[in-house]
Amino acid sequence: MSTHVPLRFPLIALVVASFLALTPRVSAQSQEAQRESWQRVPDIFAAMGIGANSIVADIGAGQGFFTTRLAKAVGESGRVYAVDISAATLDRLRTRIAAEGFTHVVPILGAADDPKLPAATLDAALIVNAYHEMTAHQAMLAAIRRALKPGGRLVIVESFITGQGGVPRANQESRHFLAPQHLQRDAIEAGFVITRVESPFTRHGGPGGEYLTVLEPTPPPLAPPPGNGNRGSGPMDESARRPDDVVAALELKSGRVVADIGAASGIFTRRFARVVEPGGRALGLDVDAAAVDAMKKDATTLGLRNYEARLVAPDDPGLTPTSVDMIVDFPAGSPFPDHPDQKQAEAELASAGYRVIKTHTFLSGQYCIELVAR
Repeated sequence: MSTHVPLRFPLIALVVASFLALTPRVSAQSQEAQRESWQRVPDIFAAMGIGANSIVADIGAGQGFFTTRLAKAVGESGRVYAVDISAATLDRLRTRIAAEGFTHVVPILGAADDPKLPAATLDAALIVNAYHEMTAHQAMLAAIRRALKPGGRLVIVESFITGQGGVPRANQESRHFLAPQHLQRDAIEAGFVITRVESPFTRHGGPGGEYLTVLEPTPPPLAPPPGNGNRGSGPMDESARRPDDVVAALELKSGRVVADIGAASGIFTRRFARVVEPGGRALGLDVDAAAVDAMKKDATTLGLRNYEARLVAPDDPGLTPTSVDMIVDFPAGSPFPDHPDQKQAEAELASAGYRVIKTHTFLSGQYCIELVAR
Protein backbone atom coordinates (compact mmCIF):
# COMPACT_ATOMS: atom_id res chain seq x y z
CA MET A 1 0.00 0.00 0.00
CA SER A 2 2.76 2.43 0.87
CA THR A 3 4.16 2.32 -2.66
CA HIS A 4 0.91 3.74 -4.02
CA VAL A 5 0.48 6.64 -1.59
CA PRO A 6 2.98 9.01 -3.24
CA LEU A 7 1.16 8.60 -6.55
CA ARG A 8 -2.28 9.54 -5.20
CA PHE A 9 -1.39 12.96 -3.79
CA PRO A 10 -0.04 14.40 -7.08
CA LEU A 11 -3.14 13.12 -8.87
CA ILE A 12 -5.48 14.73 -6.33
CA ALA A 13 -3.47 17.96 -6.49
CA LEU A 14 -3.72 17.96 -10.30
CA VAL A 15 -7.49 17.50 -10.24
CA VAL A 16 -7.97 20.26 -7.66
CA ALA A 17 -5.71 22.64 -9.57
CA SER A 18 -7.58 21.96 -12.80
CA PHE A 19 -10.92 22.60 -11.11
CA LEU A 20 -9.73 25.88 -9.62
CA ALA A 21 -8.39 27.00 -12.98
CA LEU A 22 -11.75 26.34 -14.65
CA THR A 23 -13.97 27.77 -11.89
CA PRO A 24 -13.59 31.52 -12.71
CA ARG A 25 -14.32 30.88 -16.39
CA VAL A 26 -17.37 28.72 -15.64
CA SER A 27 -18.57 31.25 -13.07
CA ALA A 28 -18.26 34.17 -15.50
CA GLN A 29 -20.11 32.24 -18.19
CA SER A 30 -22.82 31.29 -15.72
CA GLN A 31 -23.24 34.89 -14.58
CA GLU A 32 -23.55 36.13 -18.16
CA ALA A 33 -26.08 33.39 -18.96
CA GLN A 34 -28.17 34.50 -15.99
CA ARG A 35 -27.87 38.13 -17.04
CA GLU A 36 -29.07 37.27 -20.54
CA SER A 37 -32.36 36.10 -19.04
CA TRP A 38 -33.28 39.52 -17.60
CA GLN A 39 -31.14 42.25 -19.20
CA ARG A 40 -33.32 42.67 -22.34
CA VAL A 41 -30.31 43.04 -24.63
CA PRO A 42 -32.32 43.04 -27.90
CA ASP A 43 -34.54 45.83 -26.57
CA ILE A 44 -31.50 47.90 -25.62
CA PHE A 45 -30.04 47.48 -29.09
CA ALA A 46 -33.41 48.41 -30.63
CA ALA A 47 -33.44 51.58 -28.52
CA MET A 48 -29.97 52.37 -29.86
CA GLY A 49 -31.29 51.93 -33.41
CA ILE A 50 -28.30 49.86 -34.51
CA GLY A 51 -27.71 46.99 -36.89
CA ALA A 52 -25.13 45.69 -39.33
CA ASN A 53 -22.48 48.29 -40.24
CA SER A 54 -23.26 50.53 -37.25
CA ILE A 55 -20.47 52.30 -35.37
CA VAL A 56 -21.10 52.23 -31.63
CA ALA A 57 -19.42 52.78 -28.28
CA ASP A 58 -19.73 50.78 -25.07
CA ILE A 59 -18.75 53.29 -22.39
CA GLY A 60 -17.82 51.66 -19.11
CA ALA A 61 -17.29 48.39 -20.96
CA GLY A 62 -16.03 46.46 -17.93
CA GLN A 63 -15.73 42.72 -18.58
CA GLY A 64 -17.26 43.03 -22.05
CA PHE A 65 -20.81 41.72 -21.60
CA PHE A 66 -22.20 44.35 -23.97
CA THR A 67 -19.03 44.84 -26.00
CA THR A 68 -19.06 41.28 -27.32
CA ARG A 69 -22.79 41.35 -28.02
CA LEU A 70 -22.52 44.69 -29.78
CA ALA A 71 -19.70 43.25 -31.88
CA LYS A 72 -22.03 40.49 -33.06
CA ALA A 73 -24.88 42.92 -33.67
CA VAL A 74 -22.93 45.33 -35.90
CA GLY A 75 -20.94 42.62 -37.69
CA GLU A 76 -17.43 42.78 -39.06
CA SER A 77 -18.32 45.74 -41.27
CA GLY A 78 -19.28 47.73 -38.19
CA ARG A 79 -17.14 48.91 -35.30
CA VAL A 80 -17.33 48.88 -31.51
CA TYR A 81 -15.32 51.25 -29.34
CA ALA A 82 -14.96 49.68 -25.88
CA VAL A 83 -14.16 52.40 -23.36
CA ASP A 84 -13.07 51.97 -19.75
CA ILE A 85 -10.96 54.06 -17.38
CA SER A 86 -9.29 51.03 -15.75
CA ALA A 87 -6.17 49.84 -17.56
CA ALA A 88 -6.34 46.43 -15.83
CA THR A 89 -9.97 45.95 -16.84
CA LEU A 90 -9.16 46.97 -20.40
CA ASP A 91 -6.30 44.44 -20.54
CA ARG A 92 -8.69 41.65 -19.53
CA LEU A 93 -11.15 42.86 -22.12
CA ARG A 94 -8.45 42.79 -24.80
CA THR A 95 -7.75 39.16 -23.90
CA ARG A 96 -11.42 38.28 -24.22
CA ILE A 97 -11.81 40.13 -27.52
CA ALA A 98 -8.82 38.29 -28.97
CA ALA A 99 -10.05 34.92 -27.67
CA GLU A 100 -13.46 35.45 -29.27
CA GLY A 101 -11.97 36.63 -32.55
CA PHE A 102 -13.39 40.14 -32.74
CA THR A 103 -11.17 42.24 -34.98
CA HIS A 104 -13.60 45.17 -35.23
CA VAL A 105 -13.56 46.06 -31.52
CA VAL A 106 -11.30 48.97 -30.55
CA PRO A 107 -10.42 49.20 -26.82
CA ILE A 108 -9.95 52.77 -25.54
CA LEU A 109 -8.49 53.80 -22.21
CA GLY A 110 -10.68 56.76 -21.38
CA ALA A 111 -10.41 59.45 -18.72
CA ALA A 112 -12.91 60.42 -16.05
CA ASP A 113 -13.96 63.45 -18.12
CA ASP A 114 -13.37 62.16 -21.65
CA PRO A 115 -14.11 58.80 -23.34
CA LYS A 116 -11.61 59.83 -26.05
CA LEU A 117 -13.92 58.89 -28.91
CA PRO A 118 -13.47 60.23 -32.46
CA ALA A 119 -15.71 63.19 -33.30
CA ALA A 120 -18.95 62.82 -35.29
CA THR A 121 -18.41 59.08 -35.72
CA LEU A 122 -20.96 57.16 -33.66
CA ASP A 123 -24.41 55.99 -34.62
CA ALA A 124 -25.04 55.23 -30.96
CA ALA A 125 -23.37 55.05 -27.56
CA LEU A 126 -24.31 52.90 -24.58
CA ILE A 127 -23.76 53.29 -20.84
CA VAL A 128 -25.08 50.49 -18.62
CA ASN A 129 -24.92 50.90 -14.85
CA ALA A 130 -21.82 53.04 -15.10
CA TYR A 131 -23.25 56.56 -15.22
CA HIS A 132 -23.61 56.74 -11.42
CA GLU A 133 -19.88 55.98 -11.15
CA MET A 134 -18.92 58.98 -13.26
CA THR A 135 -17.74 62.16 -11.56
CA ALA A 136 -17.41 64.67 -14.42
CA HIS A 137 -20.92 64.27 -15.77
CA GLN A 138 -21.13 67.38 -17.95
CA ALA A 139 -17.70 66.92 -19.49
CA MET A 140 -18.41 63.26 -20.23
CA LEU A 141 -21.83 63.94 -21.77
CA ALA A 142 -20.45 66.80 -23.85
CA ALA A 143 -17.68 64.55 -25.19
CA ILE A 144 -20.19 61.84 -26.08
CA ARG A 145 -22.42 64.38 -27.84
CA ARG A 146 -19.45 65.48 -29.93
CA ALA A 147 -18.76 61.86 -30.86
CA LEU A 148 -22.30 61.22 -32.12
CA LYS A 149 -23.30 61.69 -35.73
CA PRO A 150 -26.32 63.91 -36.43
CA GLY A 151 -29.28 61.85 -35.32
CA GLY A 152 -27.11 59.57 -33.19
CA ARG A 153 -28.38 58.27 -29.86
CA LEU A 154 -27.06 57.86 -26.37
CA VAL A 155 -28.79 55.09 -24.43
CA ILE A 156 -28.27 54.94 -20.68
CA VAL A 157 -29.47 52.07 -18.51
CA GLU A 158 -29.20 52.92 -14.83
CA SER A 159 -30.29 51.38 -11.53
CA PHE A 160 -32.88 52.77 -9.14
CA ILE A 161 -34.10 51.79 -5.68
CA THR A 162 -37.80 52.16 -5.01
CA GLY A 163 -38.60 54.91 -2.54
CA GLN A 164 -35.03 56.25 -2.47
CA GLY A 165 -35.26 58.86 -5.23
CA GLY A 166 -35.33 61.74 -2.75
CA VAL A 167 -32.13 60.96 -0.86
CA PRO A 168 -29.10 63.15 -1.68
CA ARG A 169 -27.43 62.39 -4.98
CA ALA A 170 -24.06 61.62 -3.40
CA ASN A 171 -25.71 59.02 -1.18
CA GLN A 172 -27.39 57.44 -4.17
CA GLU A 173 -24.17 57.20 -6.13
CA SER A 174 -22.31 55.68 -3.18
CA ARG A 175 -24.98 52.97 -3.13
CA HIS A 176 -24.62 52.41 -6.89
CA PHE A 177 -27.90 53.83 -8.20
CA LEU A 178 -29.22 57.15 -9.47
CA ALA A 179 -32.80 58.43 -9.64
CA PRO A 180 -33.96 59.46 -13.15
CA GLN A 181 -34.36 63.17 -12.40
CA HIS A 182 -30.62 63.61 -11.81
CA LEU A 183 -29.69 61.95 -15.09
CA GLN A 184 -32.33 63.92 -16.98
CA ARG A 185 -31.16 67.24 -15.55
CA ASP A 186 -27.57 66.42 -16.52
CA ALA A 187 -28.63 65.45 -20.03
CA ILE A 188 -30.66 68.59 -20.64
CA GLU A 189 -27.84 70.82 -19.42
CA ALA A 190 -25.41 68.97 -21.70
CA GLY A 191 -27.45 69.69 -24.82
CA PHE A 192 -29.53 66.53 -25.18
CA VAL A 193 -33.26 66.02 -25.58
CA ILE A 194 -34.93 63.07 -23.90
CA THR A 195 -36.71 61.00 -26.53
CA ARG A 196 -37.73 58.01 -24.43
CA VAL A 197 -37.80 56.83 -20.83
CA GLU A 198 -38.89 53.36 -19.71
CA SER A 199 -39.07 52.73 -15.98
CA PRO A 200 -38.91 50.09 -14.81
CA PHE A 201 -36.99 48.63 -17.73
CA THR A 202 -35.80 45.56 -15.86
CA ARG A 203 -36.35 44.05 -12.44
CA HIS A 204 -34.08 41.28 -11.27
CA GLY A 205 -34.58 40.95 -7.56
CA GLY A 206 -34.17 43.43 -4.75
CA PRO A 207 -36.15 46.60 -4.02
CA GLY A 208 -35.58 48.32 -7.36
CA GLY A 209 -34.48 47.69 -10.91
CA GLU A 210 -33.22 49.56 -13.94
CA TYR A 211 -34.66 52.32 -16.13
CA LEU A 212 -33.75 53.07 -19.72
CA THR A 213 -33.23 56.59 -21.09
CA VAL A 214 -32.73 57.46 -24.76
CA LEU A 215 -31.08 60.80 -25.55
CA GLU A 216 -30.37 62.65 -28.77
CA PRO A 217 -28.43 65.87 -29.32
CA THR A 218 -30.70 68.91 -29.24
CA PRO A 219 -31.51 69.79 -32.87
CA PRO A 220 -30.82 73.30 -34.12
CA PRO A 221 -33.83 75.66 -33.87
CA LEU A 222 -36.11 75.78 -36.89
CA ALA A 223 -36.96 79.04 -38.61
CA PRO A 224 -40.58 80.10 -37.99
CA PRO A 225 -42.85 79.21 -40.91
CA PRO A 226 -44.25 82.30 -42.64
CA GLY A 227 -47.59 83.56 -41.36
CA ASN A 228 -47.59 81.61 -38.11
CA GLY A 229 -46.89 84.35 -35.60
CA ASN A 230 -50.52 84.49 -34.48
CA ARG A 231 -51.00 82.12 -31.56
CA GLY A 232 -54.62 81.19 -32.19
CA SER A 233 -55.00 81.26 -35.97
CA GLY A 234 -53.33 80.43 -39.22
CA PRO A 235 -52.18 77.13 -40.75
CA MET A 236 -50.62 75.95 -37.47
CA ASP A 237 -54.12 75.46 -36.06
CA GLU A 238 -54.85 72.21 -37.84
CA SER A 239 -52.60 70.70 -40.49
CA ALA A 240 -49.19 71.54 -39.01
CA ARG A 241 -50.19 71.03 -35.37
CA ARG A 242 -51.71 67.60 -36.12
CA PRO A 243 -54.10 67.60 -33.16
CA ASP A 244 -55.59 64.19 -33.90
CA ASP A 245 -52.14 62.62 -33.91
CA VAL A 246 -51.28 64.33 -30.63
CA VAL A 247 -54.50 63.14 -28.98
CA ALA A 248 -53.90 59.60 -30.23
CA ALA A 249 -50.33 59.63 -28.91
CA LEU A 250 -51.55 60.52 -25.40
CA GLU A 251 -53.64 57.31 -25.25
CA LEU A 252 -56.44 58.92 -23.28
CA LYS A 253 -59.21 56.74 -21.91
CA SER A 254 -62.85 57.39 -21.13
CA GLY A 255 -63.51 58.80 -17.69
CA ARG A 256 -60.32 60.86 -17.54
CA VAL A 257 -60.22 64.55 -16.64
CA VAL A 258 -57.87 66.53 -18.89
CA ALA A 259 -56.82 70.17 -18.42
CA ASP A 260 -55.69 71.95 -21.59
CA ILE A 261 -53.64 74.93 -20.41
CA GLY A 262 -53.30 77.74 -22.93
CA ALA A 263 -56.16 76.17 -24.89
CA ALA A 264 -56.60 79.22 -27.20
CA SER A 265 -59.07 78.16 -29.91
CA GLY A 266 -59.70 74.82 -28.22
CA ILE A 267 -58.69 72.63 -31.14
CA PHE A 268 -57.21 70.14 -28.69
CA THR A 269 -59.79 70.62 -25.92
CA ARG A 270 -62.75 69.64 -28.07
CA ARG A 271 -60.95 66.47 -29.13
CA PHE A 272 -60.06 65.61 -25.54
CA ALA A 273 -63.74 66.00 -24.62
CA ARG A 274 -64.81 63.48 -27.24
CA VAL A 275 -62.12 60.94 -26.36
CA VAL A 276 -62.77 60.89 -22.59
CA GLU A 277 -66.54 60.40 -22.93
CA PRO A 278 -68.41 58.98 -21.17
CA GLY A 279 -67.68 60.15 -17.67
CA GLY A 280 -64.62 62.26 -18.42
CA ARG A 281 -64.15 66.02 -18.76
CA ALA A 282 -61.97 68.38 -20.78
CA LEU A 283 -61.05 71.75 -19.30
CA GLY A 284 -59.96 74.50 -21.67
CA LEU A 285 -57.96 77.04 -19.63
CA ASP A 286 -56.75 80.35 -20.99
CA VAL A 287 -55.86 83.88 -19.82
CA ASP A 288 -57.62 85.45 -22.81
CA ALA A 289 -61.31 86.18 -22.10
CA ALA A 290 -62.15 86.27 -25.82
CA ALA A 291 -60.62 82.82 -26.31
CA VAL A 292 -62.60 81.44 -23.36
CA ASP A 293 -65.86 82.88 -24.75
CA ALA A 294 -65.09 81.32 -28.13
CA MET A 295 -64.47 77.93 -26.50
CA LYS A 296 -67.77 78.12 -24.62
CA LYS A 297 -69.62 78.76 -27.89
CA ASP A 298 -67.65 75.92 -29.49
CA ALA A 299 -68.71 73.52 -26.73
CA THR A 300 -72.36 74.52 -27.12
CA THR A 301 -72.29 74.22 -30.90
CA LEU A 302 -70.74 70.76 -30.72
CA GLY A 303 -73.05 69.63 -27.94
CA LEU A 304 -70.14 68.66 -25.70
CA ARG A 305 -71.40 69.00 -22.15
CA ASN A 306 -68.09 67.69 -20.77
CA TYR A 307 -66.15 70.53 -22.45
CA GLU A 308 -65.65 73.37 -19.95
CA ALA A 309 -63.84 76.64 -20.73
CA ARG A 310 -62.34 78.64 -17.86
CA LEU A 311 -60.63 82.03 -17.60
CA VAL A 312 -57.49 81.68 -15.44
CA ALA A 313 -54.72 83.89 -14.09
CA PRO A 314 -51.29 84.00 -15.77
CA ASP A 315 -49.63 82.47 -12.69
CA ASP A 316 -52.34 80.03 -11.58
CA PRO A 317 -54.42 77.57 -13.64
CA GLY A 318 -56.89 77.34 -10.77
CA LEU A 319 -56.80 73.56 -10.52
CA THR A 320 -57.47 72.00 -7.15
CA PRO A 321 -55.13 69.22 -5.94
CA THR A 322 -55.71 65.77 -7.48
CA SER A 323 -58.59 67.10 -9.60
CA VAL A 324 -57.22 66.10 -13.02
CA ASP A 325 -55.64 63.01 -14.55
CA MET A 326 -53.59 64.83 -17.19
CA ILE A 327 -52.47 68.39 -17.84
CA VAL A 328 -51.70 69.37 -21.43
CA ASP A 329 -49.85 72.60 -22.10
CA PHE A 330 -49.95 74.44 -25.40
CA PRO A 331 -47.66 72.39 -27.69
CA ALA A 332 -45.47 75.30 -28.65
CA GLY A 333 -42.18 75.22 -30.48
CA SER A 334 -39.97 77.39 -32.56
CA PRO A 335 -42.83 78.83 -34.68
CA PHE A 336 -43.87 80.86 -31.61
CA PRO A 337 -41.21 83.30 -30.41
CA ASP A 338 -42.94 83.85 -27.07
CA HIS A 339 -42.72 80.17 -26.09
CA PRO A 340 -39.65 78.29 -24.79
CA ASP A 341 -37.83 75.77 -26.92
CA GLN A 342 -37.73 72.13 -25.85
CA LYS A 343 -34.45 72.34 -23.96
CA GLN A 344 -35.63 75.34 -21.93
CA ALA A 345 -39.04 73.75 -21.27
CA GLU A 346 -37.52 70.48 -20.06
CA ALA A 347 -35.08 72.32 -17.80
CA GLU A 348 -37.80 74.46 -16.25
CA LEU A 349 -40.13 71.50 -15.76
CA ALA A 350 -37.33 69.44 -14.20
CA SER A 351 -36.66 72.27 -11.76
CA ALA A 352 -40.37 72.33 -10.90
CA GLY A 353 -40.34 68.65 -9.97
CA TYR A 354 -41.27 66.85 -13.18
CA ARG A 355 -39.46 64.13 -15.13
CA VAL A 356 -39.84 63.24 -18.80
CA ILE A 357 -41.30 59.82 -19.60
CA LYS A 358 -41.69 60.14 -23.35
CA THR A 359 -40.94 62.48 -26.25
CA HIS A 360 -42.96 62.29 -29.46
CA THR A 361 -41.07 63.30 -32.60
CA PHE A 362 -43.79 63.20 -35.28
CA LEU A 363 -44.40 66.98 -35.23
CA SER A 364 -42.49 69.28 -37.55
CA GLY A 365 -41.27 72.50 -35.96
CA GLN A 366 -42.84 71.66 -32.59
CA TYR A 367 -42.19 69.29 -29.73
CA CYS A 368 -44.49 67.07 -27.70
CA ILE A 369 -43.25 65.71 -24.38
CA GLU A 370 -44.97 63.72 -21.65
CA LEU A 371 -43.93 64.23 -18.02
CA VAL A 372 -44.97 63.01 -14.60
CA ALA A 373 -44.50 64.58 -11.21
CA ARG A 374 -41.68 62.98 -9.24
